[in-house]
Amino acid sequence: MITKHKKGIGIAAIIMLLVFLAAPPLLFAADKLADVDISYWVRDSLRIDPRVDVSEIGVSSEQGIVTLSGSVDNLAAQQYADLEAKKISGVLGVINEIVVLPVWRPDADIRHAVKRRILASTAITSEDIRVTVNDGRVTGVATT
Repeated sequence: MITKHKKGIGIAAIIMLLVFLAAPPLLFAADKLADVDISYWVRDSLRIDPRVDVSEIGVSSEQGIVTLSGSVDNLAAQQYADLEAKKISGVLGVINEIVVLPVWRPDADIRHAVKRRILASTAITSEDIRVTVNDGRVTGVATT
């Protein structure tokens, strides 16, 4: 009789374990963010990021997969938008369909931006780099 009692407890324990293992998706389904919420948080994150102009970017989400669409004026903004979207809780993946449409910039602006990047770089130690821009083509010469 004791063995029947122990056997009954063992079977009950196995059933409880199986129910517990199967239950987490059901228990935590309420914690899963709705796609509309995910889209909102991604869009808000992009809006706050100064590296990305969100005015031309569309955000949609389906089953946790975020699709970014629209256009930006540089490759860095496209990549930053992708990185920001991946940081949001509930995002399972990102499909980046953002198109880069470069805008025309004067050679002096390009030269200034390149020099600023070189000076800010930790990988380049020389401050004596001459940057030349001619019709949008950049060349650089180290003078040290």
